[in-house]
Amino acid sequence: MLYDEHCSSCHGENLRSSGAIPDLRELGAGDRPRFDKMVSEGKDQMPSWEGVLNAQQLDQLWAYIRSRARS
Repeated sequence: MLYDEHCSSCHGENLRSSGAIPDLRELGAGDRPRFDKMVSEGKDQMPSWEGVLNAQQLDQLWAYIRSRARS
């Protein structure tokens, strides 16, 4: 799974981070542009995934995150 391969080591299993890293379950439906920007460009300690993940993979990650969102 893409999340397990690329995200879980920092964002935690089942999107539950340890606190210092954003809890992805808090991303709302309107946060897709912000998500795309953070994943593509990186932010703080998060690396850029541009050139590693394609648009279809971003869609798959977003769908996975939204399926487990709190809001």
